[in-house]
Amino acid sequence: MASRQARSSASLRNSVSGSTARGPKCLGFFSCFPQDEERIRVILIRHGQTEFNRVFSVTRRDPGIRDPHLTDLGRRQAVAVAQVLRSSSLRNLITSPYARVLGTAGIIAEHLAVRLPSNR
Repeated sequence: MASRQARSSASLRNSVSGSTARGPKCLGFFSCFPQDEERIRVILIRHGQTEFNRVFSVTRRDPGIRDPHLTDLGRRQAVAVAQVLRSSSLRNLITSPYARVLGTAGIIAEHLAVRLPSNR
């Protein structure tokens, strides 16, 4: 009969090698998925330049704009992101409810023919 310490040592060796009595151990979130399944790719995109960013970059003071909208440069940045994402087969956009994010996502959605969630 194996001692408790010997069983603990064997358990530690198995966890380091990535195996258990039931098969391969998940060493990370994505390694738990079967290899032949489609993987989900998440792309994080920051909003384009806003009025807040434009003013703050010059004055280094909070301009007090609560929910700033995109500037012309911010809209051009969103179009540039959409152009880069054309080859990505993007299917879904998930956003926060802020105007700057919805503006950026709306431009990307329009250029890529992707629907924005309507439950805002």
